[in-house]
Amino acid sequence: GMMINLPPRHGKSYTLTLFEQWLLGRKNDTKIITVSYNEILSTRFARGVRDGIDQSKVDPDFHAFSDAFPGVKIKYGDAAAQMWALEGQYFNFLAAGFGGTLTGVGATLGIIDDPIKNHMEAANENLLQSQWEWYTDTYLSRIEENGYQIIVMTRWALGDLCGRIMEREGDRWYEMRMSAVADE
Repeated sequence: GMMINLPPRHGKSYTLTLFEQWLLGRKNDTKIITVSYNEILSTRFARGVRDGIDQSKVDPDFHAFSDAFPGVKIKYGDAAAQMWALEGQYFNFLAAGFGGTLTGVGATLGIIDDPIKNHMEAANENLLQSQWEWYTDTYLSRIEENGYQIIVMTRWALGDLCGRIMEREGDRWYEMRMSAVADE
């Protein structure tokens, strides 16, 4: 898996939406589950990916998804905000809030996007424990064999999701980290 730990307001979610569009354009049978802080943010995220793929080219000077991937389109009648598919596929994308329902689908790519809102939540041991339990009991059961995980978050505490994963034996993760404050 890959962990990308960046401070707030560094374009984490926007970059992920572009990455997911690119990935679906390159390999239209990719199955993605994206988990965001809550249902509102997960819906916004899902719409960003879906609408980027579905965007019509209106200005010849503006590049659209269809310029790079002309044969990839959202499946007609299967374009709900939270769960949708590309033409020729049964399922490609599910978005959920952290702790939400992920029933009925598996993913070749699982992405968790900023599960902790702020430093106050990061200090809440009950919240961190419930997130860990949902991650290990629900989320991981949806990642298919040889599937890949990306976790993008601001690190507020050592005992957060990334911290607990890094403590586990046998897990292999690449971590990219940028501090919010540069030490002298």
